[in-house]
Amino acid sequence: MKMSAKAELERLQSVRAELEAESRLLIEKQQSLEKDMRALEEQVVAEELKKEKALVEDLRSRNEAIKSAVAQLEAKKKEIETRLGQRAETSAPATEAQEATEKAEEAVETEEAEAVPEDEVTITVVESEEIVETQENQQEKKKFKFF
Repeated sequence: MKMSAKAELERLQSVRAELEAESRLLIEKQQSLEKDMRALEEQVVAEELKKEKALVEDLRSRNEAIKSAVAQLEAKKKEIETRLGQRAETSAPATEAQEATEKAEEAVETEEAEAVPEDEVTITVVESEEIVETQENQQEKKKFKFF
């Protein structure tokens, strides 16, 4: 029986040696996997960093473009306000002269209407400046509708 106890001891020592070797291999594999995992996490972080930088640059360029557009619109608005102010200043004296001209034209038209026989065609002259101003005002109104 002593042999069997000795044989059992040797068998258990052999099993222990195998388990210790397996334990070392598992520990090495665990450490290797942890190292690989950290490397992959660093790659993921690096890629996210690149994406964030790209997004930040994109937003920065969009903001610059919008700022530029806003500045252009503000300049255009000031220009239009200036033109409007100039027209208001020049139209006040012109309005009085225009009213006098319109009254004179009405008087001439009524005289022409009385003098023209029924068979003839009457042609009325329209000032081209009024048409141009009306068209410009309509175009400015259309521009404001877009904004």
